[in-house]
Amino acid sequence: MARTYSYTVSAATGLSTAKDSLVAAIEGLVVISTAVTEASDNLPEAFELNQNYPNPFNPSTVIGYKLSAVSSVTLKVYDALGREVAALVEARQNAGYHQITFNASKLSSGVYFYRITAGTFTDVKKLVLVK
Repeated sequence: MARTYSYTVSAATGLSTAKDSLVAAIEGLVVISTAVTEASDNLPEAFELNQNYPNPFNPSTVIGYKLSAVSSVTLKVYDALGREVAALVEARQNAGYHQITFNASKLSSGVYFYRITAGTFTDVKKLVLVK
């Protein structure tokens, strides 16, 4: 359900003396109006884990994902032996488009994997750190 919010900003030049007329005050009045629409129709239709970019990377990369419903999300990074090296997200998140920057400056060059779990959705992608 889309909701519309309206905001009005008004500004007027100050009256410098008592003899300034009402007409001068009205001429100095400026009204700016705008509307903001909350577009809930643009929510993702399915859960999705995007490929990180850039890939290969040094030392940071962006990981994006889509949630089609409110979910408890975990996003973790693992080395090639399956050991967890970073927990990027462990939180309940709203439906929508999300992204997080992963800084791997303290890790060695190599192949890593990142895994998302959101409700019953799980996916894994590969990323490559090159120093």
